[in-house]
Amino acid sequence: MADLTRAGATVVDVTIPNFDSLRANQWCADFRADLENYLRIFVKRDTLKTLEDVIRVGGFSPLVRDRLTYQQTHTGRATHPDIPCGDAFTDPLRIAYRNAVEAEMNRLHVDALIYPSWNYPPALVGDDKGYKGDNSQLVAPATGLPAFTIPMGYTAGNLPAGLQFLGRLFDEPTLIRLTYGYEQATHHRMPPKQFSVK
Repeated sequence: MADLTRAGATVVDVTIPNFDSLRANQWCADFRADLENYLRIFVKRDTLKTLEDVIRVGGFSPLVRDRLTYQQTHTGRATHPDIPCGDAFTDPLRIAYRNAVEAEMNRLHVDALIYPSWNYPPALVGDDKGYKGDNSQLVAPATGLPAFTIPMGYTAGNLPAGLQFLGRLFDEPTLIRLTYGYEQATHHRMPPKQFSVK
């Protein structure tokens, strides 16, 4: 926030009314249908047509196996099975979520919502319990609103941290202007020390 203020931005706190209830019913378990559609169109192998076939073939970590197994029995919208899952332009719950976010942005006259991409450092490879989730999936995917993530500095162990800018529907030009301005004002992006550029 200090970087944004130094760069000339006006920073205000934003609270979306009923945020928790709006975001709670967004996720639809469409993984099986999406995976099997992908296999049908692009893989075209008789022995690899279903989610069960992928699980049978194996070759993934226990975390991935558990998530695939979970997907075997979960379809549709768990909390509101009566409301069919749709895209950001037809699903009534997604539309209501987007409208609430944009209404508050309009009320406060803000160009973008800005929040950290992650609240926790990334998990190490193979550390299933270290993964704590991210913020990037909370608003943009469900609402269909555009969002850009840009480096905002580093956390412990010199791990990069990202800042996500979320804008109004079809307002990518504003996000490009804001993220480019932030990048030029801060120059937080640096090549990782483990890699050298020659």
